Amino acid sequence: MTARSPIPFIPLPTGMTPRKWQREAMEAIYAGVKTNSKILVSAATGTGKGSLIAALAVRVFHANQRLLFLVHRDELIDDVMARAKAAYAGIDAGKVKGAFDQYDRQIVFASVQSLRGKRLTELGHFDYVVTDEAHHATAPSYLAIYEHVGSVNPNWKHIGFTATPFRYGGYGKTAGLGKAFERLVYEYPLSKAIEDGALCPIRGIAVETQLDLTNVDPDDEEALEKVVDTPTRNRIVAEKYLELIPGKQAICFGVTVAHSKNLAEAMVAAGVKADAVWGGDKKRDFKIAAYKQGTIQVLCNCGLLTEGFDAPQTEAVILVRP
Repeated sequence: MTARSPIPFIPLPTGMTPRKWQREAMEAIYAGVKTNSKILVSAATGTGKGSLIAALAVRVFHANQRLLFLVHRDELIDDVMARAKAAYAGIDAGKVKGAFDQYDRQIVFASVQSLRGKRLTELGHFDYVVTDEAHHATAPSYLAIYEHVGSVNPNWKHIGFTATPFRYGGYGKTAGLGKAFERLVYEYPLSKAIEDGALCPIRGIAVETQLDLTNVDPDDEEALEKVVDTPTRNRIVAEKYLELIPGKQAICFGVTVAHSKNLAEAMVAAGVKADAVWGGDKKRDFKIAAYKQGTIQVLCNCGLLTEGFDAPQTEAVILVRP
C-alpha cells in the first residue's frame, strides 16, 4: 500500500459539512482506541451515524490499514458503501454478501449472515472491525467473527455504533454488551439531538382502544396477535390515521407479518395508499421504492423496517404493538 494525500478530519461528500457531534465522536473514537481495544459509540437514529461510519472507513483506508464493516441487513451494506465512495471515489472497497466475495479488498463491507464457513476462514488480517447496530454484537454469530479476527490479529480494534447501547434480554428486560465492548466513549442522545436542531421535536399521540394486555407475554407473538389483530382495532388505526395525520408518509408496525398485512388492508379499505412489506416479500424493493417516491403513503411491517432503513421523508410512526 502506498501513502495517500491528506484528507479532511471527517471526509464527507462534496457539499456536506460535519455536524458538531460527528467531530466530537471521531475525536472520542481515536482517543478511545488508544486505551481500549473495544469501544462503543451511541447516537440517536437519524443523526448521521452512517455518514460518520463511511468517513471512518475512508480515514482507515488513507492510513493504509484494513477495516471490516459488519451489518445484519443487506441494505445497510450498500448504503454505507455508497456513502464511502461518495466521500472518496478511489477507496478500495468490496462487499461479502450474496454472490459477492470481495474479502480481499482493503475495506470490506459484509453481512454477518454471509461470514460463516469458508467465507469466514478466508478473511485475512484486519486492523479494525466496525459493527453497526452494535446492540446485536453479543449474539453468537457476531462473536464467532470477532474470535476469528482476533486469531489472525490479536491487536485488532473493535468500534461499535448503535442508537441503543444495550441488548433486549426478553420479558421487557435489557442486557449489557460487555462481551463485545469495554467502554462507551461517546453518547449523543435523542433529547440532545432535538435540542441542537439535528432532529425535529417529537409529538406523541396515544389512541385508547380498550386493549388489555395484563396477562399477555410481550414475547409471545401468537398470543399478542390474537388480542391485537382484530378487524375493529385495525379499522380504528386507519380511521385515526385519516383524522390525525392524513396524507403523511408513515411507517406502521404490527405484531406479526399477518397483522401488518391486515393493517394495510384496513388502510386501503379506508382509502389510504398503503401496503405491507416483509422479509420474504418478492416485491419488497419495489414497495420500499414506491414509499420513498410517495406513491405509497403508509408502509406496514412487523420488524423489517426497524434498523438501517433510510427514508427521511417519513413524517410519522404508527405503533400498533407493545
